[in-house]
Amino acid sequence: MILICDCLSNCIQQYNIFMKTENRENTARYRDGKDRFMMAWMMIKIMEEHQVNFLNRKRLARDLEESFAMLGIGSEDDCLKQEWADFARSWIASCLNSGTYGSVVFGVAQVSEKNRAMRIAHDIDLVTRIIPARFQKEKAAEPFRRVMIDAYVEQFSQGYWDDYSASI
Repeated sequence: MILICDCLSNCIQQYNIFMKTENRENTARYRDGKDRFMMAWMMIKIMEEHQVNFLNRKRLARDLEESFAMLGIGSEDDCLKQEWADFARSWIASCLNSGTYGSVVFGVAQVSEKNRAMRIAHDIDLVTRIIPARFQKEKAAEPFRRVMIDAYVEQFSQGYWDDYSASI
């Protein structure tokens, strides 16, 4: 139960950080002053807590499709990829400033940079590969995944993505 609360509180914290940003334009990412990419990211991440079964499979698949539509997955162009890259850098920066990714034991002990990077890598993998694979949508998510991984590798030049990939 603590992990679910921790996950939700981190998502809410990240969403609040992005909502405080001024001067939003009506782009694929921002509509009516809301960060649609962050909202979609959180919706997909929260799907981790749901077991997929015959009773909820269609609803969860529809939710994933709605999240993909918010992210623009399926209609990729260079402008959208730039927005994804901007989102990826912003999301990673918010994770690095978050106590959730940087501490354990209720925020008492700090974790190493590598541990923090591995947690972020796991979330990228979860949202862009693991959850879409539950609905046979990992191929559709691949362009978004590539942008997220590129931003991650740009941020953590120590080869942490290779370490994470080897551990799965």
